[in-house]
Amino acid sequence: MTFVFDMQIHKVMILGEMHEWRERFPLGSKNRKNAMAELSAWRSGDRPNNAEYMPKIIVMDRPRKSWPDVFTTNNGLHVISDRGREMLETLDPGVHQFFPLTLQTKRGLEIEGPWFAMTVHVKQDSIVMEKSLYSESKNWTCRGIVPLL
Repeated sequence: MTFVFDMQIHKVMILGEMHEWRERFPLGSKNRKNAMAELSAWRSGDRPNNAEYMPKIIVMDRPRKSWPDVFTTNNGLHVISDRGREMLETLDPGVHQFFPLTLQTKRGLEIEGPWFAMTVHVKQDSIVMEKSLYSESKNWTCRGIVPLL
């Protein structure tokens, strides 16, 4: 089974706050400018990110019974589960960046992971249409990474 991941299609947005990141880089600090440049890069995907400036903890807005393997936070950060990371690394090893990330509830409970902040800074189309069997459907929903049948 082939899996496809495309943040433009699979825009699952879940609200979360980066209190830890804001504490490390408060307004007016000399490193705030660098941190904001990294925030811009993880949103645009125009270059690799520096681990020093990536968030380490995201406090999620509300608990969920289940979490998608891939989603975007309201600040534009792509979050991926370990299962999703392993799948992407199998398909395209060493192409994307993954930074360890802790997801927490507002009460400080850790959401079972592991989780990673992901930077997609290499964009490619790996499908050769002439050699592929595919079908297009307008009537499906997704949770981040979806199987192609």
